[in-house]
Amino acid sequence: MTTRMTNDFSELETEFLKRVARIVWCTLATVDRQDRPRTRIAHPIWAVEDGVPVGYWSTVPHSHKRKHLARNPNVSMTYWDQVHEQIYIQAEADWLDTPGDRERIWELYKQTPEPLGYDLAVWGFWKAGPQGKNFGVLRFKPSRVELYGIADLIAQRPPLVWKPN
Repeated sequence: MTTRMTNDFSELETEFLKRVARIVWCTLATVDRQDRPRTRIAHPIWAVEDGVPVGYWSTVPHSHKRKHLARNPNVSMTYWDQVHEQIYIQAEADWLDTPGDRERIWELYKQTPEPLGYDLAVWGFWKAGPQGKNFGVLRFKPSRVELYGIADLIAQRPPLVWKPN
């Protein structure tokens, strides 16, 4: 089965945003300092900026993932749900450490409707707000996004894959 390829994210945008808003949680993999994969559950919020997807994840900045990403900024993400609709994302991650970025992403989570958005202050370790030492923001810049699902498989439709130019 041949993959359907595009470099125009608008061909996936509506379905991509619908799925991430419904599924909410994904599995995020990094590579540890001994070249082993390490996964965790993540709750990023996605936006489309200048025609491309960009993900933001509020997370604790002093963790194993900081060490992993300092060595290798590449991540792999998988969204899956009970109706077997998947999203596979390959991306590069970087930390947004400026006060303005931290405030902007804090507000993005707060202003986005549930279940995707929520008030981050409900977590005790983030009571100090967006400028607290426990609040960090990772940005994901995808190099590949794939949408697929069981309905596609049954209909013998290949995955739809976006890659930037």
